[in-house]
Amino acid sequence: PKTVRKTANHFIKLESDGRLKVYDWITNENEWVSSELGNPYSDACLYPLQCGRFVVCKDGDCSCPITSKSEDKYFKHLDPQLPHKGCEEADSVSFYQETNNGRLVDFGNYSYFAYVDLSAAA
Repeated sequence: PKTVRKTANHFIKLESDGRLKVYDWITNENEWVSSELGNPYSDACLYPLQCGRFVVCKDGDCSCPITSKSEDKYFKHLDPQLPHKGCEEADSVSFYQETNNGRLVDFGNYSYFAYVDLSAAA
């Protein structure tokens, strides 16, 4: 973790990924410097948006959820080179073509699957 020189000008911010950070103004560098509050050695997957939306986080690695039938692809990475940016629906229309009412999809043995509606806080 970065060592921050404390100044009179600082604030605390809850970031969109769930991290709590303190920002200090460094006068001689004319910039805000942030440092994370809390345990920097805790599991990164404990943060709600560590890997973005629709993503499975395990041991700090980000992947799109797959079904118990691995040939079914419902999600794809927004950017395969940057998996922490999140996933998106591979083909939202195909979710509802089977019946007019839609269907449930078995995603296997996931013990935690969070959805965060960013527009709910806006």
